[in-house]
Amino acid sequence: MKNAAVAPQISFIVPVYNAEKYLRPCLDSIICQLDSNELILVDDGSTDTSGNICDEYAAKYTGIKVSHTENKGASHARNLGTSMAQGSYIVFVDSDDYINRDFSEKFLQSGISADIVFFSMRKYLKNGQYILMNDGISTEMIRSANAEQVLDHIAGCAKFPASPCGKLVRRAFLNAHHIHFAFNRISEDYDWTYQLLHHGKSYDFFDGGLYTYRQLPQSRSAIGKSKSVEDQLAILTSWEQRECETIFRQPLNAFLAYEYAMILPFYGALPKKEKEKYRGEMRRCGYLLEYGKTRKLKLIRSVSRLAGVDLTSYLLYKYIYWRNKRYGKQ
Repeated sequence: MKNAAVAPQISFIVPVYNAEKYLRPCLDSIICQLDSNELILVDDGSTDTSGNICDEYAAKYTGIKVSHTENKGASHARNLGTSMAQGSYIVFVDSDDYINRDFSEKFLQSGISADIVFFSMRKYLKNGQYILMNDGISTEMIRSANAEQVLDHIAGCAKFPASPCGKLVRRAFLNAHHIHFAFNRISEDYDWTYQLLHHGKSYDFFDGGLYTYRQLPQSRSAIGKSKSVEDQLAILTSWEQRECETIFRQPLNAFLAYEYAMILPFYGALPKKEKEKYRGEMRRCGYLLEYGKTRKLKLIRSVSRLAGVDLTSYLLYKYIYWRNKRYGKQ
């Protein structure tokens, strides 16, 4: 049993909202790791039995904290969980996902110590198969490297590591730089990750960690909604206009190129009248694609030059629709 006087090593934070179908497997993957860690459950106003499940686990196991709040979204839940945390590191786990059960044991044995520690994620498909969500981050390229080298490496990775999951983040680092999730904004994970990379001084990769992500139907529910484009453009333009030192400015433009490409299918799914509100800004921000370093971004840049923003965004939307239909959802 964990000594209450000893601070936990890792705070696992799980925002919970109407997740009764998958919540138990998620919690079961963590409760076996609580000897030197803690689990923080933030019930975000669930209307199903999720809140009761949280209380059930807290009554049965030590090292679990539960907070029940009004429904304010995942950003609020993650921020609240962070404020409750006491661990040296914070790991976010979504309530329909799970992690490997020897995660903390392997991490503590690794001796890794850095502000930001990445680890592997994989996607679980409806047909029972797994796809490694390989963003291409190399241990050799970020371990013991300086911030400029790390940022340059990440800027060239196939996938920008925006998810709050898939990272161990030093809690003292988060507090020192007042890093939090923007409230009530879609794709706030990009903004949060930009803050990490902006302030980070030390990075590493933990090859003993594995996070399993389920792509549920609501994972793409924001496509075709005006707010999704509005919020993502607001995040992009706020960082586009921010004054940053050169060490961050150059890779930031590459990161923003990736984010812009992510906005395109959301914009492409909008009705014609809704598109009119954002067409000018989408065209203006198109220059960011010039900073893209990956093969996919270079392809999108070439298509955009030939076909324009509207047709490119529509083609990307149709591609995502086809891809999701082909691989299926939970």
